[in-house]
Amino acid sequence: MANSLLLPERARLLHVGLPKTGTTALQRMAVRRRGQLADAGVLYPRTLTKRHDHLLPAAALMGLKLATADGVPSIDHWHDLMARMENDRERRAWISHEWISESDDEQVGRFRDELGDRLHAVISVRHYGTILRSTWQEFLKSTMLHEFEDWIAYILTEAEAPDPQTAWQVEHVDLRAQQGTIVERWSRILGAENVTVIVVDPDHPDQLTNAFEDLLGLERGLLATQGSGTVANRSMTVEESSLMLALNRSYADPDSALMKRLGRLPIDIPRQLLRREPRGEERRLTFPTWAAELVDERSRRHADEIAATRVRVVGSLDALRAASRSTDAADHNRAAHVPVDAAVRVSEALAADAEDRVRNAPAADSSGPTAEDIRTAELAKEATRRVAARARDALRRGR
Repeated sequence: MANSLLLPERARLLHVGLPKTGTTALQRMAVRRRGQLADAGVLYPRTLTKRHDHLLPAAALMGLKLATADGVPSIDHWHDLMARMENDRERRAWISHEWISESDDEQVGRFRDELGDRLHAVISVRHYGTILRSTWQEFLKSTMLHEFEDWIAYILTEAEAPDPQTAWQVEHVDLRAQQGTIVERWSRILGAENVTVIVVDPDHPDQLTNAFEDLLGLERGLLATQGSGTVANRSMTVEESSLMLALNRSYADPDSALMKRLGRLPIDIPRQLLRREPRGEERRLTFPTWAAELVDERSRRHADEIAATRVRVVGSLDALRAASRSTDAADHNRAAHVPVDAAVRVSEALAADAEDRVRNAPAADSSGPTAEDIRTAELAKEATRRVAARARDALRRGR
């Protein structure tokens, strides 16, 4: 059967997002398989900073300020990316970052003008409620201090965000999750024939990777992870989320022991939690009934707006019209107790972080870390080792 999705030779596929639709997993797989992609006729260009994605070049063209770049990145990042594509006379090119979805009309025009008539934009979409749940959990990995129900009230209602950080989150969720508006903008400026929408659908987990393989002329399975085409990371359970929220709040309290001893939350804690296998009794994050009604209404509207653009759609937009899980139980998304093995994972991440602090402590002179540096890190390491040992003992006793 002929591949109806295949882009023309030397096409430039620009994956503009949306966030929380499998973009990061695809980007990391593209880096991992860069050599195989090149052999198959696809260029996934390197960047000046060797990131897994094309954030800095895209932000430079958009004029987007980044905290990690102390402002708008140098336009040299974009020029370098363009040069790599121009120097490749044979392959289709693949560019990707989910923040491109924030582009306004002028910024979309810049991508069109720079990438030329070989440009084809790809927009991955999913149910609005799933995006909100995933976004809250993503913020939970670093800075989130609000219960799920409180945070979605700031997103879905007129409730005022209580602090600048939350206000920033609300603004950017709104920019990145207006799926119908985003698809309409890109189709209007590029032409509907130059835009493909891919529906991320839990009932068809291979749909996203299969579509990219077909667009780029790749053999089936090249972009799949762990033998499956799914690119979605596992969500945290309610129990894991409650643990992360408690840790975030402790680290945010300047009087807490964790804050005084360690100063920051080790970034490996969320990764360690997601490596464990949840137990059968652990719960899934669920919308309260009032919120489910609002998110489902918005998601249905997004589906209708996308259909009206007449762009090519891979999958069924009915996945955006599905009803969300909901509950009237007030404490469903809170856990008073967490699994022991989850506590073990956190303890091990804290101990590993403490060891890294000893290893990388700044030296006062060529003799190495100061005695105070080493003592502080050793105290943290010893404390977390004791917690881990006790947790393991409890786990062996079946508690």
